[in-house]
Amino acid sequence: SRKKCMYKTGEILPFDIKSLGDKEVLFISFSGGQTSAYMVDKLIENYSDKYHFIITFANTGQEHDKTLEFVHRCDVRWGGVVIWLEAVVNPEKGKGTRHRIVSYETCTRRHELHDETPFAQVIRKYGLPGLATPQICTRELKGAVMQSYRREFQKAYKMKCWNAIGMRQDEPRRLMKDADRNKFRVVYPLAEWFPVSKPDVLAYWDKQDFKLEIPEHYGNCVTCWKKSDAKHIRLIHEHPEFYAFFQKMEREHPQTNNKEGYPDRRFFRNERTVDDMFRLAKIIPIKNIPAHMEEVSGGCTESCEASTPETLGLTDEQYEMDI
Repeated sequence: SRKKCMYKTGEILPFDIKSLGDKEVLFISFSGGQTSAYMVDKLIENYSDKYHFIITFANTGQEHDKTLEFVHRCDVRWGGVVIWLEAVVNPEKGKGTRHRIVSYETCTRRHELHDETPFAQVIRKYGLPGLATPQICTRELKGAVMQSYRREFQKAYKMKCWNAIGMRQDEPRRLMKDADRNKFRVVYPLAEWFPVSKPDVLAYWDKQDFKLEIPEHYGNCVTCWKKSDAKHIRLIHEHPEFYAFFQKMEREHPQTNNKEGYPDRRFFRNERTVDDMFRLAKIIPIKNIPAHMEEVSGGCTESCEASTPETLGLTDEQYEMDI
């Protein structure tokens, strides 16, 4: 039977506004990865006297189980303050994606294939993600979901809040321009408050009593189309069952939200289906993957984190509401 969420769609957790004092509210977008977890650790350590933190994690339903476990362990470390969210998609055109509150125990897992998983809802309305529609996943399953909660919070407590995004100093191309930062109240602690690069983050977690225990090629969303062919070939050899969800989606939604006369949408690069990738993996041994298949421009590691106003859900017209 389908799990029930903890609260009704669109609700927010109770908040004692009197406890703020002189502090401002800082929303933290926690992706579930080690970089954003590092950001939360350092913010709690160094900025708790200035900000009240609201930490949100948007679960797509296709994260690796170890990612969910990592988020849970971080949450326990921080005192059980992470707000677990999932997308609720309004099928009506022009109506935006909203949120529901779940938990580590009740959130959608990767092996669930029913039609009400967050990702299935998004595909049913917007079609399959892929090279032609690269921002569907991040925009609808991450940015819009966290913005939905943030908007409800700001409306309820009549305030505008700051938003901390986990881009590091070694990712300058992914930082917004100053005008957008000011407009959408975005800050980059890892790039400017306490600058850090990826090796620094990895070294930090090597010293902790737990870390994200998945191979690099698994990433957070295990079957992301943005990954290189090499990563998919490894995954198919190791865990072919990871691809069951998108096999189902390709069968059911080849023309969903497609223009008339256009060919069926395919999930992977070079117009490949899941079955095409399986055939490719069958002829390429895992120990003999060609070097040219290893990396691609615009790959998973550099483009899945929400970084633009659109993917962060900050362009919603209701964002500029009077508070």
